Amino acid sequence: GMMLFREEHAGNGGDAKEVEANKFAAELLMPEAELREDTSKEGSFDLINRTSATDEIIARLAEKYEVSEQAMTIRLTTLYFG
Repeated sequence: GMMLFREEHAGNGGDAKEVEANKFAAELLMPEAELREDTSKEGSFDLINRTSATDEIIARLAEKYEVSEQAMTIRLTTLYFG
């Protein structure tokens, strides 16, 4: 079989396979429909002008979905601004 290794600059969004893998992982770990339902229960929060309240919401969601807060922030930003 073929094995692909991550390149030094893979995280910059220029590697199509890396981008596709990240999108797949995000949808698998944080399904859009479920995440949107959970965020609607949280009330309003501001991803642009982050407050401690927003950070707490992100932390709760990250814990629920068993992902990092960074991964959750990226997923939420992609869903609501992407």
